[in-house]
Amino acid sequence: MGYKCYNCDEYVDVPDFTESVSEATICPNCNSDLHLEIYYRCTNCSYYYCNSFSNCPYCQKPREERVKLQEINYTQVTTKGDYGAALAFISEHEILGLDTEGNSLDPFENELLLVQIGDETHVYVFDYHWYRRLAKELFWMDSWRLWLLQNAKYDYKVLKQSLGVVLLNVFDTFLAERILTCGKERRNSLKELTEKYLQTEMDKTIREAFYTMTIETFDQKVTSEMLEYSARDVQVLPLIYRRQKWELQNNELTQLADLEFDVCKVVAEMELRGIYVNVWAWREIIVSCELQKKQVVDEISELLGGKSKATLTFVFEEPAINLNSTKVLKQIFSSFGITVSSTGDAELAKISHPLAELLRKYRKYEKQLSSFGESFLAMIRHETSRVHPSFQQIGADTGRFSCNKPNLQQIPVNEAYRKCFCAPQGRKIIACDYSQQELRILASLSGDPKFIKFYEDGVDLHTATASMMFNIPMEQVEKDKHRKIAKTINFGLAYGQGAKNLGETIGVDEQEATRMIDKYFAQFTYIRDWLEQAAVNAQRNGYLKTLLNRKRFYEIPEKWDRDYRRIMSSIGRKGKNTPIQGIGVDMIKMALVKIHQRLQEQKLDAFLINVVHDEIVVEASERDAVKVGKIVKEAMEEALSL
Repeated sequence: MGYKCYNCDEYVDVPDFTESVSEATICPNCNSDLHLEIYYRCTNCSYYYCNSFSNCPYCQKPREERVKLQEINYTQVTTKGDYGAALAFISEHEILGLDTEGNSLDPFENELLLVQIGDETHVYVFDYHWYRRLAKELFWMDSWRLWLLQNAKYDYKVLKQSLGVVLLNVFDTFLAERILTCGKERRNSLKELTEKYLQTEMDKTIREAFYTMTIETFDQKVTSEMLEYSARDVQVLPLIYRRQKWELQNNELTQLADLEFDVCKVVAEMELRGIYVNVWAWREIIVSCELQKKQVVDEISELLGGKSKATLTFVFEEPAINLNSTKVLKQIFSSFGITVSSTGDAELAKISHPLAELLRKYRKYEKQLSSFGESFLAMIRHETSRVHPSFQQIGADTGRFSCNKPNLQQIPVNEAYRKCFCAPQGRKIIACDYSQQELRILASLSGDPKFIKFYEDGVDLHTATASMMFNIPMEQVEKDKHRKIAKTINFGLAYGQGAKNLGETIGVDEQEATRMIDKYFAQFTYIRDWLEQAAVNAQRNGYLKTLLNRKRFYEIPEKWDRDYRRIMSSIGRKGKNTPIQGIGVDMIKMALVKIHQRLQEQKLDAFLINVVHDEIVVEASERDAVKVGKIVKEAMEEALSL
């Protein structure tokens, strides 16, 4: 494309697309700025291209014009005529936005106030006079219809709990954005997505008004602004969906997104079912923990009592010693002639003194009581004796689950706690996990012949590694000494752990840890090479992916950044583990979907209740327990063979 330079009158060829507008629009003859405003910046690849193109010539993404939302066109269903028109509208559409409004985020406490269904052209709003009738309609059973939702898990639970409606096919704009931006950002609220994709601001403050009403007061309190707000939440969904769908296709993430959308329904069902807890056994643990904590406090008091009053006067700012105060603890250690830079657990572990050991015990009991004491019991629904945790199915940027309210992934390893999560009378718990899942994945990815042979021969990997590391026969490997260290090294290096951190974990100095790492990699050269290449790929490409193309992005710093080396080193460490952990995540999620589908298809009295990294937990009737166990095992094995 040619433009005449106003300064030298020469014609200049301007490229169709460019990385730098400033360079592309400079006259090469006289270096004058042509002042051209002909370029549009692609929101996908960030290249600039001429306005005359409808697609980016570089990456082929369709041009996104600024979307001006239409004035919201909605109908509050109040008559049989409105209801009939709404049903006709729904039956004509394969893709529809869906949202609900209620007065609580807890589906068990929530009173459903509105159900909204529509697209960008029209939205129908059903209040309590009509949504129960709507729940009985057959269109919910149409397997070809796709429901668009923001945070689908929440609305799935609300509709299932309040109306008995089960959504078959969903596209979750919340999860889609998480998939597209893992590692980059976590801006995936509806307000943020509307600003990003539609360049339109959305006021969400009116949402609070729904929390102040009930079904009884709805007719008196509802306003046209509230109804319009509810309809707007649905109106934007198809517009965001079309842009996210293109992004998913362009990044080869459609298959992964479909998996996550299926998992979303499984997670919603798990949260609704909940996990049975033996409340009385749990209370016994609390009492025992309180007694053990008191005993440790008494031992600390006795230890400090041996000091002279003059030595300890500066410690007692209050009648009792505050063992949670860093300042006080530093003063106490100082009175013993010990200087500490911090009182964190890692620092205390290095101190060879009875006080340090007692403080670590005190903190263990303190944490158990604060995290799994009365606050945990308060989360149990008394009518069912079940706790209903909240799972974030892409809680980590590798795709791993996280959990809160309560965090079941941090339940103490003490067997007494685990036994409290049991089945009611007449039912069984089936728990299955992958044996050394991530190390087996590492063996497969690296192709290390020694690693693979250990597994093929049924040899315990950690014992074999210890034998090689310490130059002793396998029968002489001590479980709590050699094997424990080898296990730490196996998993630590798979997570990109360096010599310093590894040394602190196994109790040796950095130099000795470096020697052990070198010896390890001298034995497993394929693993060394694969891990090094994974780190390089992450640093070079800015992302790594799994076999299902799950991507974990990294923000690569500029070379002039003063933290450049530190950040790049961190990216390298994360890059080593991302494909390993990510593939494990894909496997466990594929297994969850298969198990859920087969339990439904065979109409078994069983349901999924928990997932912890590489472990899946199902509750079943005693009659169906054997069948369910077989289903779980087969599904996990099938997912294993990606």
